[in-house]
Amino acid sequence: YALKGLGALNQECVISALRDPDPRVRENGIRLAESWALEAGASEKLLEALAALTDDASARARFQLGLSLGKIEHPEMVDCLAELVQRNSRHDWVAHAALNAANKEADLLLARLAKSDSSSSVWQDEIWIVEALAEIVGHRNQSEEVVKVLERVTRLADPARSLRVASSLAAGLEQAGTTLREAAAKSYWQPLHRRAVTVAHEGESSEARRIAIRFLGKMPLSEVESGLLTLLKPELPHVVQAEALKALGGFVDPGIPEAILQRWTSLTPRLRSIAIDILLRRRDRARALAQALKEGTVNPGELAASQREALRKFDDEAIREVTQALFGSGDQGGSGNRLQGYSKALKLEGNPDQGKRIYRERCAVCHGSEGKEARVGPDLATVKSSGRGFILSNLLEPNREVAPEYLNYRVELADGEILNGIIENETGKSLTLRQANGEAVTIDRADIKTLTSTGGSIMPRGLEQGLSARDLADLLAYIMEAEK
Repeated sequence: YALKGLGALNQECVISALRDPDPRVRENGIRLAESWALEAGASEKLLEALAALTDDASARARFQLGLSLGKIEHPEMVDCLAELVQRNSRHDWVAHAALNAANKEADLLLARLAKSDSSSSVWQDEIWIVEALAEIVGHRNQSEEVVKVLERVTRLADPARSLRVASSLAAGLEQAGTTLREAAAKSYWQPLHRRAVTVAHEGESSEARRIAIRFLGKMPLSEVESGLLTLLKPELPHVVQAEALKALGGFVDPGIPEAILQRWTSLTPRLRSIAIDILLRRRDRARALAQALKEGTVNPGELAASQREALRKFDDEAIREVTQALFGSGDQGGSGNRLQGYSKALKLEGNPDQGKRIYRERCAVCHGSEGKEARVGPDLATVKSSGRGFILSNLLEPNREVAPEYLNYRVELADGEILNGIIENETGKSLTLRQANGEAVTIDRADIKTLTSTGGSIMPRGLEQGLSARDLADLLAYIMEAEK
């Protein structure tokens, strides 16, 4: 670096560093090689020395190579990137560095990988790498690149793999503000559409069918609605029906609520919960849900506490009339009165085995325990040191004391979709919302119409409804015995 500062560093010195036995010297040699790469003045010897490091013994050196290759504009460097990806497909951070370097050459790198052995780890366990490249191509939204990717994935023998990559391409195109149908001629995406329909209805595994249904969710509703609705049959696996519901829920169409509610009697409890979440995502759908509750199509008891709370938050007279009639205003007499009513639970000796059952029914979706990571609430094992009284009072009044990282936010998108959850992560261009069901949704800031904190916890009030003091004593006993 001193020689570079003095203007006395030459390529021979860098090549020597790239071949040095010390991995730290090789790592820094890669960084120094960028000087010539940026000026397009790298010699063939320097390029060969860089290419030889794709299987370097040092993971740090390979990681640095992935970062640096993105700055080298040379045809052979795409081959070098492909080799680096194939040899390091199970080393996530090295693979991520290579993907970052491939931003401008994603279609070329994908072409190189497409020529590789389809049994290689890149096309098997690590197909996420190919999916990431396809998404980058979609985000770039260059018609020639999109068409080439579609041609390649159509030739893949494994339908599930081809549909996974095509779905990623479609996701990238959506980020660019377009769709697969708009970005390429029908002759390019229609073969994949037909393949997806076949796999969705006749696939050998539920996972393959799930992938196919997810791809159909990227197609125009007019071409897939009837097919998706036929997948809502009791004889089909839960995962297939659930994915079909989610695919239908992703479309912005006024007929979706009616189509779902018409099939309500054939949906299992778990599917009904998914359907309710879908209906709560838009104001017009929430009105349809409220009407179904009023008419008795949907039983009020089918809504979880968090779903009742989400329905209450809609500023809509018709919805408010139904929620107040069925669930009340949400004010259950004040936390003091409720705590006094359940204070007996603190004097009873609870049964942790019974409490475990209650915990799984009412707490497990959000809170971690038994080795499972907490997703939208604190790990219950970390709060037991606060004592049973503290835990009980916060269970009865979740908004009494809320840490900033667990505040609930309501996000209304430009297209009318409404989401609720805690902000798990945010960048300059997006934020990630973790919803009450544990699912994470990443939202582009440009798509946000309003972002409002409710001022309270994502944990709804009323979770104790239907529980006796004995039940709460059992739940407290289980929590006090929970391990991190």
